[in-house]
Amino acid sequence: MTIAVQNVYNALTTAQLRRVELYAQGLTYEQIAEKEGVGQSALSLSLTRARRKLGVNTTEELCQMLGLTCMGHGPVNQHTRKKSS
Repeated sequence: MTIAVQNVYNALTTAQLRRVELYAQGLTYEQIAEKEGVGQSALSLSLTRARRKLGVNTTEELCQMLGLTCMGHGPVNQHTRKKSS
């Protein structure tokens, strides 16, 4: 692991890292929240804080910073997807 990637890992909490890794494995926010035993809003807040710490806009970008490949997610991040009326 390079120093830059190690610094990224050190910036995030253990829970944030675990949740990003689960997202990279293809789990949805709903599945991650269930697995972690937290509400979806708490999960979303946790990932939002992780993105802000590292100055990225999407969870996919966060995965890339950690050297992870996001599996099974479309081009639009769940948290930015517009809800239908």
